[in-house]
Amino acid sequence: MKVDRRGLLRVGLAGALVAAVPALAPSRAAGQPIGFAAPVDLLVFALQLKYFQAEFYRQGNEQGLLEGLEADWVAQIARHKQAQVAALTDAINRAGGRPPVAPALVFGEDTFSSRQGFLERSILVEETVLRSYVSLPTAVDFPSADVYTELGAIFSVDARAAALLAALADLPVADGIYRGGFETGVEPPRALELLRPYVAGPWDIADSAGITA
Repeated sequence: MKVDRRGLLRVGLAGALVAAVPALAPSRAAGQPIGFAAPVDLLVFALQLKYFQAEFYRQGNEQGLLEGLEADWVAQIARHKQAQVAALTDAINRAGGRPPVAPALVFGEDTFSSRQGFLERSILVEETVLRSYVSLPTAVDFPSADVYTELGAIFSVDARAAALLAALADLPVADGIYRGGFETGVEPPRALELLRPYVAGPWDIADSAGITA
């Protein structure tokens, strides 16, 4: 699945993703949910990813690899992740769900070994999370506009963070900051697989993120 990121940022994730669902419906078996049992589980999954990101930046920023404005900018990204954790926790509570407990995460020794390595891994984390959002419209049988509105606000912040990190890492515009205007979706189980190599400690996100398939 490919979604125009520029379109998402312009009209909002809710409208763009809801519009994408009918076009994808023919590829699904009737009545067969993909990945989650209910819309609120999408928020639970997103919260687990936010736990991962928040802890990633907390540990990374503690290494003192960045200086000056770079350090300030990435510290702001870390604050955004913490704010998103709070927002998703509130949204899950309002939806009648139960927010999961943050998992204990211990990142590999080489994850924060250098400035460039930290930035490049940060970009991979951001892009993996962004691409997982793109796949979420097909993850439940009954899409919820409220859920997509919550995720849309987060998507736009994460997209800007990814662009800033790519600029700090001096990646080229073509196939770096700008990838032709399109994102390729990654289904939730695959997103967790892509993030798993950066964790050396307990990894129980898949068991508590509401994934059913």
